[in-house]
Amino acid sequence: MNLEKTKVNTQIDDKLIGLFCSVVDVEALTHKCCTHLSTLVANGRVRNRLLRCAKYANRNKELILKYLNSQEFVYVCEEKCEFCKIKPESFSVLGAIKLGEEITSLGIKLYKKILDECSHTREKRMILNIIKEKIRQRDFFKKEEEFWENRGDKLGIVSSYCIPNIISSLWK
Repeated sequence: MNLEKTKVNTQIDDKLIGLFCSVVDVEALTHKCCTHLSTLVANGRVRNRLLRCAKYANRNKELILKYLNSQEFVYVCEEKCEFCKIKPESFSVLGAIKLGEEITSLGIKLYKKILDECSHTREKRMILNIIKEKIRQRDFFKKEEEFWENRGDKLGIVSSYCIPNIISSLWK
């Protein structure tokens, strides 16, 4: 993570800033991943939900960056993953859904850490709203995963790739 303090700021501590920066990375990755995954999924309803997740992720990223800028910090996103080099035909719908659930769960975990560290009411409200949306997204992914597993779509091609493990290990 690239982070530069432009002034000494006593409003929030470095640990909280680090968590916010991790969340920006997760949201950037979520946007990129869900947009890419939407191109791999033939089901229009699932594709639209993935695109909506990408839209929310981009909005959340911009919201957090705006907040960081208001705290007089400059943040530059980094590329974290090269998962998009996998050929589209190697993805199954079930694999796409599992990947979306993994990334969303990671985002929820980081936002909850921020909530624990945050002391200002304004920030807590912002984070709570994002967590609620992330939980709705995770529930969608879980429901879709259950549907595809019960349907018998057992290709599981994505399982042979370590994409979810790579993503979840980025912020450990």
